[in-house]
Amino acid sequence: MYLDKLKLASQSPRRRELIRYLFKDIEILQPTFVEPVWETGIPFIQYIVHCVKTKWEGSNNVPSGPFTRPLCLVADTIVVLKNEVLGKPESDVEARVTLRKLSGKEHQVYTGFILDREGAVSPEVVTVETKVRFRKLTTQEIAAYVKSGEARDKAGSYGFQGGALAFIESVDGSYSNVLGLPLLDIVARAEVMKLKRLPE
Repeated sequence: MYLDKLKLASQSPRRRELIRYLFKDIEILQPTFVEPVWETGIPFIQYIVHCVKTKWEGSNNVPSGPFTRPLCLVADTIVVLKNEVLGKPESDVEARVTLRKLSGKEHQVYTGFILDREGAVSPEVVTVETKVRFRKLTTQEIAAYVKSGEARDKAGSYGFQGGALAFIESVDGSYSNVLGLPLLDIVARAEVMKLKRLPE
């Protein structure tokens, strides 16, 4: 664990749970921002970087002096299939359509994050890719999953930590990235910043 206090700007319970493996002292912020809408033709890497920067700017990051600024972490995750960003479903019908698209295919999960001192100007955005392949799903399986409510408010209309685990044929890359935070990459960024660890 790291000694530095961390401000996590996220409403995601999964991110809150994951980040506690790395930091002892965590303060949860409620970022205020309007999530950018992806439009066909916009490169998805450009889109995720824009989303993360928008979150950063909406997290009340005000410079408070070079020696007193706490750490701040913001992150955003998207699901991409053949260069199409599959966002959070606006209805159960949309969720079923999305899951039919993912059925039997490989897609990519990208998380972008910023870990930097509060108030940092033009902070580095780190992006991480994980490839996920779904097995072929039946119409009944899709309907039952959507009915369970797990598809709501989730990019790609599924949650990796729930019933959709039964849909996963293979994962290539960071498991925690699909949950919303690539912990190995956050550690790498923390080491670059020379953050102090708790004594072992």
